[in-house]
Amino acid sequence: MNQIEDIFSVVKYIHESIPAATLDTELENLNRISQLYSTNSAAAVQQTISSVDRLMNLLKTIDTKLWTAEHLQAAEKLDVRGIIGDSGRQFLESVKLQVQQRPRIGPNQIQVLITRLNKLRTKPRELFTLLEPFNIQTNFEKEEPDIAFIEIIFDENVAIDSFSSAREQMNDWLLIVDGYSRLLNANKEDFVIVGIFKSSPAKFKVKTTLKNAALVIGIVTNILLAEKTLIENRIMIQKLKESDLLDQEEVKRQFVESAERKLREKIDSNIEKIVEEKIHEYAVQGDQGDIRASFAKSVQNQYNFVVNGGEVTVYVLDDSTKIQVTALEKAKDDIREIKHRHANQKILRESNE
Repeated sequence: MNQIEDIFSVVKYIHESIPAATLDTELENLNRISQLYSTNSAAAVQQTISSVDRLMNLLKTIDTKLWTAEHLQAAEKLDVRGIIGDSGRQFLESVKLQVQQRPRIGPNQIQVLITRLNKLRTKPRELFTLLEPFNIQTNFEKEEPDIAFIEIIFDENVAIDSFSSAREQMNDWLLIVDGYSRLLNANKEDFVIVGIFKSSPAKFKVKTTLKNAALVIGIVTNILLAEKTLIENRIMIQKLKESDLLDQEEVKRQFVESAERKLREKIDSNIEKIVEEKIHEYAVQGDQGDIRASFAKSVQNQYNFVVNGGEVTVYVLDDSTKIQVTALEKAKDDIREIKHRHANQKILRESNE
C-alpha cells in the first residue's frame, strides 16, 4: 500500500500544483515557436527564452524538497523526474543556453521540452483520475514552521551502490551529529534520516528542529567563510611557486614552506575559534570537558567534510532562519566564484605559454 500512497501523493501534488489550462497554453505556444525557427530564428530564440522562463516559474510550484526517496522514485516511474525539482531547473537552463548558442538546434530542443511537458501533463492527470475515487491518503511530511530539513551531499565522485555502503558513507556524519546533540542537550534521534539518494552525487536528507539546524548552519557558514580566506591564500602561494619573483630557489622554498605551515596553523585556529564561540553560546561549563571534546571532534569532522567537496543545504520555512540560510548559500557561491575565477586564469595562463 505504501507504494500506491507514494505514487498517489506525487500525482495529486502535481495535479494540484500545475493548472492544466496553463500548461496546455504553454505547449501550444512552444509548438508555434518551433515553426517560427524556419522563418525568424532570432525572434524564435527570444520567444523560447521567455517561454522557458514562464515554465520555470510555473514548475517552481512543484517543490520536491520535502519529498522522500520513495516519492522521487515514484516520479521516476512516472517519467516526470526530468522536468521537476533540481533536475527540471537544470534541464530548462540548459535549453535556454543551447538555443542561445546554437539557434539551429532550437526546434530539436523544443521537441525534447514538449515531450517532457506532455508526460507531466498526461501521466499524473490520468493516474490521479484513476486513483482519486479510492480515497487514498497522501503521505507527504507536513510543512511545519519549526522543522528544518538538512541535505547532506557527498563529493560528486562518491556514489552509493547499496544501503550498507550508504551507512559507511554516513558514519562520519553520525559522529558529527553525536557531538552536536551533546552540545544541544538533545538526542541523536532528533536528527532523523528521512531519505537516502544513491545517485551520484550521493546524498541523504535529515529532518530536525530549527534550533538544531541553526547550529549546523552557523558552523558550516563559519567554516566556509574561513575557508574562503584560506583558498585565496593557497592560490597566492601557488602563484608564488610558479613565479620568478624570487630568483633563488632555496629562498622561495623556505618562504613557501613557511606560508603553508602558517596556513595549517590557521586551519587549527579557525576550528578552535568556532568551537569556543559555540561552547560559550550554549553555556557549556568548565566541568563538562567531555561535551567540549566531543563537539570539537564534530567540528573537525564537519570541516573535513566541507573542504573535501561535501555540501550542506538547509531547507526551512521560518523567516528568521531563512536569513541564516541565505548567508550560508552566499558563502558557498563566493567560494565557487573564487575557484571558477582561478580555474579560468590558469587556463588563460597556460594558453599563453
